[in-house]
Amino acid sequence: MDLSNRSIRKDVAAVFSTGMVKIPHLEALLGVSGVMEWPSDARAGDVDIVIGWGTKPTARRARAYAQRNGLPYVAVEDGFLRSAGSASAKLPPVSVVVDDRGIYYEAARPSRIEHLVRSAPHLDARRRAEAREGLDLFLRHRLTKYNTVAPAGSGGGSARRRWKVLLVDQVFGDQSIAGGLASAGSFLRMIETALRTFPAADIAVKVHPDVMAGRARGYIDRVARDQGLHLIADMGNPHDLLERVDTVWTVTSQLGLEAAFRGLPVRCFGVPFYAGWGITEDTPDDGKARMALSRRGETRTPLDIFAAAYLEYANYADPVGGRVFGLLEAIDRLVAWRNHAEGNRIDTVCVSWPFTERRAARAFFNDGGNRLTFSGRFLGPILARRTDARLLFWKEVPGIDRHADPRRADRAVVGISPMSFFDLGGPGKAATSLVVDDRAPFGKEGRLNWVLGHYPFNGALRARGTALAETLVAGLAAGAGDGEPRARGKDPVLVVL
Repeated sequence: MDLSNRSIRKDVAAVFSTGMVKIPHLEALLGVSGVMEWPSDARAGDVDIVIGWGTKPTARRARAYAQRNGLPYVAVEDGFLRSAGSASAKLPPVSVVVDDRGIYYEAARPSRIEHLVRSAPHLDARRRAEAREGLDLFLRHRLTKYNTVAPAGSGGGSARRRWKVLLVDQVFGDQSIAGGLASAGSFLRMIETALRTFPAADIAVKVHPDVMAGRARGYIDRVARDQGLHLIADMGNPHDLLERVDTVWTVTSQLGLEAAFRGLPVRCFGVPFYAGWGITEDTPDDGKARMALSRRGETRTPLDIFAAAYLEYANYADPVGGRVFGLLEAIDRLVAWRNHAEGNRIDTVCVSWPFTERRAARAFFNDGGNRLTFSGRFLGPILARRTDARLLFWKEVPGIDRHADPRRADRAVVGISPMSFFDLGGPGKAATSLVVDDRAPFGKEGRLNWVLGHYPFNGALRARGTALAETLVAGLAAGAGDGEPRARGKDPVLVVL
């Protein structure tokens, strides 16, 4: 069965998960023309494929529906490059993995990803090159599954330390543990082996932040604390941590695969999907685990695993525009979102913003991990100094330099971008695009002039700019889709900046 979404099929998919239905671009992610929610058996004739989410209870209903009505069943889970932004924000996925044979974290029987890993060396040259570029970008931009941005001031407390081995704890009940033919005993065996092999001072244990906060249980956090091992629970980028260890031991965590991509030795005490292919040292628990590993039994490279998992196994789609896109575009989107969220970690005071634009301020500058406050031009700068917040002035407030400390770098003037005029829609509607200038109002060269003179425009960015200009011209010519110019009664004028 072709499960790629690179070309939309005419299939209608039945889903039985409320959470899945809420995904705004579900059809594009699945590569189907329509989705039917909770259909009855009487409507089964209108359904082509049944979708279930992982191993959740709703997936059991979906499987039963497919079996009763003789329909193909496909399991779906979050992709390995899912989202980016504030850890507290509920972000839609840019990717899902789709599997008509099983699911990647269940090792007892072959899943679709096992087939894809086995066939990865035989990908055509174009797809192979795309995978290679994707892996290079993954490492260069230090990407992970969620790419969350930690609150300002969190993490990094042990940045100068280095350890011989990193043990990866997991949240109690993580479905990949039983699925990876492991158990609580696998974690105890891992830490006991580490204590026999390394001095305690050379061992670090990565625990989930929720475990350290008491909101969840781990497997070895208490044992590690009793043994005097160093516990790491910060929310920083995992790649920062991987740079400070010599080897990584895990049961089934995805962090093991990310470590292998970086060229680190990885030892697995369970059977994650990337074990058994020669990129890990495998320490199975029992006969079932050994059988699963021997079933794989072929040598593959980290690039082969990446190509199978991130390129062939995953479908990508844009949550904003609802269109299908590929791995490289997804990476570009995630990097942009993460950069935006990182810029918004600092608390912000918005000065002299009109009520009509405050919704836009929240959308652009409040990703859920920082505080956003609105104030007047006199009290705003005082509040910013007291709370160490950045200042965002709405347009050029009269006497702006008298109201802002010139020594502060985190201040800017914000206004409506020319892009917003393509979709203002009417009086009182919040701007859909803003410009932020942290230079011109404060006696410096303007941000736009600085960008034109100094920004390293590459070929990809120039191509995007050309495509955007063509889209804007086409939109103006068509009256932005409604058959008439947005500014009624006026001749359309195109201004190229």
